[in-house]
Amino acid sequence: MVKARHSRLQKSWITRWSWVLVLAVLTMCMSLLILLLLALHLLSMPNTNTSFAPFKHNHLNSIARNASYISEGEDEQTERWVEILSWEPRAFLYHNFLTKEECEYLINIAKPNMKRSTVIETETGIIKTSSERTSFGTLLARGLDKTVRNIEKRIADFTHVPVENGEALQIVHYEVGEEYVPHHDYFMDDLHTANGGDRMATMLISDVEEGGETVFPDAKVNLSIFIRTMKLGPRITLEFYFKNFVEQFLDETFSFVSKEECEYLINIAKPKMQKSSVVDAKTGKSMDSRVRTSSGAFMARGRDQIVRDIEKRIADFTFIPVEHGEGLQVLHYEVGQKYEPHFDYFMDNVNTKNGGQRIATVLMYLSDVEEGGETVFPDAKGNVSSVPWWNELSECGKKGLSIKPKMGTALLFWSMKPDATLDPLSLHGGCPVIKGNKWSCTKWMRLKPYKA
Repeated sequence: MVKARHSRLQKSWITRWSWVLVLAVLTMCMSLLILLLLALHLLSMPNTNTSFAPFKHNHLNSIARNASYISEGEDEQTERWVEILSWEPRAFLYHNFLTKEECEYLINIAKPNMKRSTVIETETGIIKTSSERTSFGTLLARGLDKTVRNIEKRIADFTHVPVENGEALQIVHYEVGEEYVPHHDYFMDDLHTANGGDRMATMLISDVEEGGETVFPDAKVNLSIFIRTMKLGPRITLEFYFKNFVEQFLDETFSFVSKEECEYLINIAKPKMQKSSVVDAKTGKSMDSRVRTSSGAFMARGRDQIVRDIEKRIADFTFIPVEHGEGLQVLHYEVGQKYEPHFDYFMDNVNTKNGGQRIATVLMYLSDVEEGGETVFPDAKGNVSSVPWWNELSECGKKGLSIKPKMGTALLFWSMKPDATLDPLSLHGGCPVIKGNKWSCTKWMRLKPYKA
């Protein structure tokens, strides 16, 4: 009997500890599931820390384009962030883009002028009412007042499309049951492209309790990038220093690549370094030239995980798909070596057959340079001597708008304007290194997918 009693006590003890073990296992599984979702960016929240956070490898929340964006008239900092919804079509969702007060203001000034919305006849370009669009709306003149100008400036800062390229704001009101059937915003006729060319982008701002969604029926959504967030702001740093006089083709982003990534790119490039070449403007062939005295090596697109991470980061920041990018080019400049002012876009028809024209360049600095080695834009407009680092520039660096190399910094500039014409103000060069070594990495972005 004693033995049986002991057996029952032992069984009861085992049962209690079994439940404890089960609960512990379930807790551990839930924790692992949450960590997995966070790692895959399927569970995420916008970063509310308004200070510049240290760089975390391949983590867009930690890459600060701008800690916050404050519009004129805003008393508090408003964090705005973006979701990359789709690359086909290219669609991005901006959170907290307008304040509550701005939304109410736009509605109130629009209400007295609302009229039945119209559509454009595809073949003739004639404007008419249609059962396909049953809303009411009104247009607000560009630059109507300070609030409208602030919003238009914000749109330009976020899209990299100048205010002057934008049409008037259109306020649209949909009541229950009203709709706009699927359509294109670009034109099918020649009449409406006579002023300003075709429409290249649309920014839609809305808030609806139920229904009224904006739908892209032909979109190809890649869920792996559906909720990847990053802070956004207007042309930080250079915009701050040159707000009143620098052309809109220039942008700068700090801590874009980590120290470890910089060192990795240098190390894998060293065994492959060769004399850098230039493209002959007439024939399109590569050739040696005294205008470019550096050495370099190309990295195949998608070469390894680190390269893919950097290429994905470039795509996220420029809104240009990875497939439009050429392979990374790592460059090394020793003392006295340089690259005289040149254009990154092509003058020949040979090099545009694959991927079309180059539209933008991302130049990443992989090392600091003690003296010289600046990237200079000799034709940039404005009082370039007003930069805070003017006295630190070399003689070459003082010949235009110049950026001093700093490890981890990336420079984004555009070779093509929003109207698809080439930008001659994008002329740039690499000043001679006076003291130290300069390592950099270039990514050229094309108009169309580039077959690497």
